[in-house]
Amino acid sequence: MRKFHLVLLVAACFICLSAVTASANLVLNGSFELPVLTQNTQINAVPDSWNTTGPASWIFSYPGLAQSGTQYYDLGNSSAYNLSQSIMVTTAGTYTLGWFSKQISSTTAPFTVSFEGDSVNASQTFTPINSWRADSLGDLSLVAGTYTLTFTSGYAGGYDTVFIDNVTLTSTSPVPIPAAVWLLGSGLLGLIGARRFRK
Repeated sequence: MRKFHLVLLVAACFICLSAVTASANLVLNGSFELPVLTQNTQINAVPDSWNTTGPASWIFSYPGLAQSGTQYYDLGNSSAYNLSQSIMVTTAGTYTLGWFSKQISSTTAPFTVSFEGDSVNASQTFTPINSWRADSLGDLSLVAGTYTLTFTSGYAGGYDTVFIDNVTLTSTSPVPIPAAVWLLGSGLLGLIGARRFRK
């Protein structure tokens, strides 16, 4: 009998926990895996789901060198280079914008990240290092609407450049448990009570 109660309780806990899922990334093609390139090559192109207002820079495909997947993006070596994406937020809440960056020389190659839209106008300049480093703009209080994410190279001249990869925008707000899960949980508790009452 106790075994039956334990199984029901474990099942209820499992269902409740599975309802609280990880927040989805709202950035499309944030690891620059599209278009798919032949490994160990690079092309001068704009990644799928992204836009530029200046010249296109380079997508690299070198397994083991990318921070995530096999491809990453070269932000370019002039302030004329930028990369942007329009992002639709459907649920108001607190979000974190994250990415990884690195530079390929000892020369400082700063870049600016801006995130603008209905409820926020955030912009910050970052200086990468010679290995992949995680950076972020956190605690962005967003309402439902359309936002523009832009990476802009701040370096002018030379071959020095900044690579970016694994761009994410995820909610850090608590995920509410759906009403159906509460109903299922109370039903399981009712079954336990009914079974105990029969005894």
